[in-house]
Amino acid sequence: RRRSPGRGRFHGPGPAAVKEERRARFMAVQARISARRLALRVGATMTVLVDGHEGRTALARSAADAPEIDGVVRIAAGGGLAVGEFARVTITGASRHDLRATIAV
Repeated sequence: RRRSPGRGRFHGPGPAAVKEERRARFMAVQARISARRLALRVGATMTVLVDGHEGRTALARSAADAPEIDGVVRIAAGGGLAVGEFARVTITGASRHDLRATIAV
């Protein structure tokens, strides 16, 4: 019966530094995937729900986004939109986790 070379050598969760390095690598790959997927939405028009404001920018989310987990849709000049209001927006840009938008005309 053949034994795998690493069998039985690892016990416990491993050193914290190794876990952190692996987590950082994973998160970097995930950020690149997210950026590519969000970039595909640029130019699209969608309905979003306004969750809050940062100055004159409204912070919103699409039907596919969970609050406090997923990224946000930042609506330029959206300060006049009320929290809880649905708005039609056109996606104008994307970052690793968030979308930028303007109010659709």
